[in-house]
Amino acid sequence: MKRMLRTILGAWAVALTVTTWVGAADDVADAPAALQPLAALVGEWTLDGNWSNGEALMARETMEWGLNRKFINVRTWVTRNDGSGEYERYQSVYGVKDGKIVLYNFAYDGDSSVDEVKVNGKVIDIRRKAKTPDGAEMVIRQEIEPDGKDKFRWRIWLDRDGNSQQIMDGVWVRKS
Repeated sequence: MKRMLRTILGAWAVALTVTTWVGAADDVADAPAALQPLAALVGEWTLDGNWSNGEALMARETMEWGLNRKFINVRTWVTRNDGSGEYERYQSVYGVKDGKIVLYNFAYDGDSSVDEVKVNGKVIDIRRKAKTPDGAEMVIRQEIEPDGKDKFRWRIWLDRDGNSQQIMDGVWVRKS
Protein backbone atom coordinates (compact mmCIF):
# COMPACT_ATOMS: atom_id res chain seq x y z
CA MET A 1 0.00 0.00 0.00
CA LYS A 2 2.84 2.39 0.84
CA ARG A 3 4.48 1.83 -2.57
CA MET A 4 1.12 2.40 -4.29
CA LEU A 5 0.58 5.57 -2.22
CA ARG A 6 4.06 6.82 -3.21
CA THR A 7 3.37 6.15 -6.88
CA ILE A 8 -0.06 7.79 -6.73
CA LEU A 9 1.18 10.89 -4.92
CA GLY A 10 4.05 11.21 -7.40
CA ALA A 11 1.63 11.01 -10.27
CA TRP A 12 -0.54 13.55 -8.50
CA ALA A 13 2.37 15.98 -8.38
CA VAL A 14 2.58 15.75 -12.14
CA ALA A 15 -1.11 16.29 -12.62
CA LEU A 16 -1.49 19.14 -10.17
CA THR A 17 1.27 21.19 -11.67
CA VAL A 18 0.00 21.12 -15.23
CA THR A 19 -3.50 22.39 -14.64
CA THR A 20 -4.22 25.47 -16.76
CA TRP A 21 -5.65 28.55 -15.04
CA VAL A 22 -6.81 31.94 -16.18
CA GLY A 23 -4.34 34.59 -15.10
CA ALA A 24 -0.91 34.03 -13.61
CA ALA A 25 0.37 34.56 -10.10
CA ASP A 26 3.60 36.08 -11.46
CA ASP A 27 4.74 37.75 -14.66
CA VAL A 28 5.84 34.83 -16.83
CA ALA A 29 7.11 36.63 -19.92
CA ASP A 30 10.59 35.16 -19.42
CA ALA A 31 9.32 31.61 -18.85
CA PRO A 32 9.32 29.09 -21.70
CA ALA A 33 5.94 29.07 -23.46
CA ALA A 34 5.27 25.48 -22.40
CA LEU A 35 5.65 26.39 -18.70
CA GLN A 36 3.38 29.43 -18.84
CA PRO A 37 0.20 27.40 -18.12
CA LEU A 38 1.82 26.39 -14.80
CA ALA A 39 2.46 29.96 -13.65
CA ALA A 40 -0.82 30.30 -11.79
CA LEU A 41 0.14 27.33 -9.65
CA VAL A 42 3.15 29.03 -8.11
CA GLY A 43 2.29 29.24 -4.41
CA GLU A 44 1.23 26.87 -1.66
CA TRP A 45 -1.63 24.34 -1.86
CA THR A 46 -3.31 22.14 0.75
CA LEU A 47 -5.46 19.02 0.61
CA ASP A 48 -7.63 17.61 3.40
CA GLY A 49 -9.21 14.56 1.85
CA ASN A 50 -9.77 10.83 2.00
CA TRP A 51 -8.90 7.87 -0.15
CA SER A 52 -11.84 5.70 -1.23
CA ASN A 53 -10.94 3.21 1.55
CA GLY A 54 -11.55 6.00 4.11
CA GLU A 55 -7.87 6.61 4.90
CA ALA A 56 -7.21 10.31 5.45
CA LEU A 57 -4.82 12.26 3.22
CA MET A 58 -3.60 15.66 4.37
CA ALA A 59 -0.88 17.23 2.26
CA ARG A 60 0.60 20.51 1.15
CA GLU A 61 2.68 21.47 -1.84
CA THR A 62 4.79 24.52 -2.63
CA MET A 63 5.73 25.61 -6.13
CA GLU A 64 8.37 28.24 -6.87
CA TRP A 65 10.04 29.56 -9.98
CA GLY A 66 13.47 28.02 -10.42
CA LEU A 67 16.62 29.13 -12.17
CA ASN A 68 15.91 32.09 -14.50
CA ARG A 69 12.20 31.11 -14.68
CA LYS A 70 13.14 28.17 -16.87
CA PHE A 71 12.06 25.65 -14.23
CA ILE A 72 9.47 25.26 -11.50
CA ASN A 73 10.62 23.66 -8.25
CA VAL A 74 8.04 21.70 -6.27
CA ARG A 75 8.11 20.29 -2.75
CA THR A 76 5.36 18.07 -1.35
CA TRP A 77 4.71 17.22 2.31
CA VAL A 78 2.25 14.64 3.65
CA THR A 79 0.88 14.58 7.21
CA ARG A 80 1.25 11.26 9.00
CA ASN A 81 -2.11 9.74 9.93
CA ASP A 82 -0.81 8.90 13.43
CA GLY A 83 -0.63 12.62 14.27
CA SER A 84 3.18 12.70 14.51
CA GLY A 85 3.54 15.56 12.03
CA GLU A 86 4.34 15.90 8.37
CA TYR A 87 7.27 14.72 6.32
CA GLU A 88 8.63 15.80 2.97
CA ARG A 89 7.63 13.10 0.49
CA TYR A 90 8.68 14.57 -2.89
CA GLN A 91 10.87 17.11 -4.59
CA SER A 92 10.20 17.73 -8.25
CA VAL A 93 11.48 19.97 -11.01
CA TYR A 94 9.44 20.89 -14.07
CA GLY A 95 11.20 22.04 -17.20
CA VAL A 96 10.82 21.98 -20.95
CA LYS A 97 12.52 19.53 -23.31
CA ASP A 98 11.82 19.58 -27.06
CA GLY A 99 8.93 22.00 -26.45
CA LYS A 100 7.17 19.66 -23.98
CA ILE A 101 6.81 19.86 -20.21
CA VAL A 102 8.91 17.26 -18.42
CA LEU A 103 8.76 16.32 -14.73
CA TYR A 104 11.79 15.07 -12.80
CA ASN A 105 10.33 13.57 -9.62
CA PHE A 106 12.29 12.39 -6.56
CA ALA A 107 10.66 10.53 -3.64
CA TYR A 108 11.79 10.38 -0.01
CA ASP A 109 12.69 6.68 -0.36
CA GLY A 110 15.06 7.22 -3.29
CA ASP A 111 12.58 6.36 -6.04
CA SER A 112 12.55 8.69 -9.03
CA SER A 113 10.83 9.14 -12.37
CA VAL A 114 10.90 11.28 -15.49
CA ASP A 115 7.51 11.95 -17.05
CA GLU A 116 6.23 13.88 -20.04
CA VAL A 117 3.31 16.11 -19.09
CA LYS A 118 0.39 17.02 -21.37
CA VAL A 119 -2.11 19.85 -21.03
CA ASN A 120 -5.45 19.12 -22.76
CA GLY A 121 -7.73 22.10 -22.33
CA LYS A 122 -8.99 22.52 -18.76
CA VAL A 123 -8.95 18.87 -17.78
CA ILE A 124 -5.58 17.26 -17.32
CA ASP A 125 -5.46 13.53 -18.06
CA ILE A 126 -2.30 11.94 -16.67
CA ARG A 127 -1.49 8.26 -17.06
CA ARG A 128 1.46 6.60 -15.39
CA LYS A 129 2.40 2.95 -15.70
CA ALA A 130 3.21 1.37 -12.36
CA LYS A 131 3.39 -1.94 -10.56
CA THR A 132 0.95 -3.21 -7.95
CA PRO A 133 2.44 -4.47 -4.66
CA ASP A 134 2.30 -8.00 -6.11
CA GLY A 135 4.22 -6.91 -9.24
CA ALA A 136 1.31 -6.78 -11.71
CA GLU A 137 1.05 -3.96 -14.29
CA MET A 138 -1.41 -1.10 -13.70
CA VAL A 139 -2.08 2.42 -14.92
CA ILE A 140 -2.69 5.30 -12.54
CA ARG A 141 -5.10 7.62 -14.33
CA GLN A 142 -5.75 11.10 -13.00
CA GLU A 143 -7.93 14.03 -13.91
CA ILE A 144 -7.17 17.47 -12.55
CA GLU A 145 -9.62 20.25 -13.22
CA PRO A 146 -9.79 23.86 -12.00
CA ASP A 147 -12.73 24.45 -9.67
CA GLY A 148 -12.84 28.22 -9.36
CA LYS A 149 -9.80 30.46 -9.06
CA ASP A 150 -8.16 28.86 -6.02
CA LYS A 151 -9.17 25.20 -6.15
CA PHE A 152 -8.50 22.04 -8.11
CA ARG A 153 -10.60 18.90 -8.28
CA TRP A 154 -8.34 15.83 -8.18
CA ARG A 155 -9.65 12.44 -9.28
CA ILE A 156 -7.64 9.22 -9.49
CA TRP A 157 -8.42 5.78 -10.88
CA LEU A 158 -6.38 2.58 -10.88
CA ASP A 159 -6.75 0.66 -14.14
CA ARG A 160 -5.67 -2.99 -14.01
CA ASP A 161 -6.84 -6.30 -15.39
CA GLY A 162 -9.46 -4.50 -17.50
CA ASN A 163 -11.07 -2.90 -14.43
CA SER A 164 -11.07 0.73 -13.30
CA GLN A 165 -11.39 1.68 -9.62
CA GLN A 166 -11.71 5.30 -8.47
CA ILE A 167 -9.63 5.84 -5.35
CA MET A 168 -9.66 9.64 -4.92
CA ASP A 169 -12.01 12.55 -5.48
CA GLY A 170 -10.53 15.48 -3.60
CA VAL A 171 -10.05 19.24 -3.78
CA TRP A 172 -6.76 21.13 -3.43
CA VAL A 173 -7.08 24.70 -2.08
CA ARG A 174 -4.63 27.57 -2.52
CA LYS A 175 -3.11 28.58 0.78
CA SER A 176 -1.06 31.47 -0.58
